[in-house]
Amino acid sequence: MRNIHPTANPLVFDVGLTTQNNAPVFTQSARNEDVPLHRHSYIEFFYVFDGTGTQYLNDERKLLHRGDAYLLTPSDVHGFDKTQNGVFLRRDILIEKSYFKQVCDFFDDKLFDKILACELAKVFTLSSEQISTMETYAPSLFLSPDCAEYKLAAKALTTFLVNIIMLQQMQTHTDMPNWLNNLLTRLSTRDNFQSDIAELTADFAYNADYMRRLFKRYIGMTMTDYFNKQKMNYAYSMLQNGNQTVEEICEAVGIANMSYFHKLFKDTFHTTPKHVRARNANRNY
Repeated sequence: MRNIHPTANPLVFDVGLTTQNNAPVFTQSARNEDVPLHRHSYIEFFYVFDGTGTQYLNDERKLLHRGDAYLLTPSDVHGFDKTQNGVFLRRDILIEKSYFKQVCDFFDDKLFDKILACELAKVFTLSSEQISTMETYAPSLFLSPDCAEYKLAAKALTTFLVNIIMLQQMQTHTDMPNWLNNLLTRLSTRDNFQSDIAELTADFAYNADYMRRLFKRYIGMTMTDYFNKQKMNYAYSMLQNGNQTVEEICEAVGIANMSYFHKLFKDTFHTTPKHVRARNANRNY
């Protein structure tokens, strides 16, 4: 929940984050709410998943629609007006700064500072699939923060958000070659997960070593590591939402060796597919 305190400006409120048992990541949904101007002591990521509403952000007014998403930092001041006689439904994801920094540091030890300094994009348009993925994590965030399922969901969701931020930055980077933008899209498309990287890069008119070097320079990881991260995110989503066996999921993400799949999953999420599936089954019982 949020603690709202008046500031020196009577029109702006400071909002602190207080959650049960001091959970580092919290979520809430809001329907048809007017929210006064405020700023945060934490990181907020929100997205609209139904209807329209108006956001006032740093003296700018913007009409919001389904899929619109924003990353907000302590320097931002914003508020909402609901649409008269309409629906305005959004999801707020609230993350302690120190926790968010830990996840950012996994990718780049300068990423958190760049976000706070507003050097990276903070406005996004989410696909239905991205919204669906984040919604699968939300129920687990109401559990005790000491619970393994909570820890997994908090880390997976925050990592997913950071991936969105980084992908947006990569796609809008003025110096990034067009072929690299195209390759990122291919590596993130689940229909390509059963192909190998050699197949996905075969029609590019560049030497493989040259492509690997530029990919690492711009993205900060190898093609293989990036491709595997996309596969593991999809595998986690399938475990949470489907009845496919682990063998079927392994096949769906294009990994022939079951032991290798389990190793990748464990390295990415610090748990096993069996544990995720069991936790999800118990939650839905």
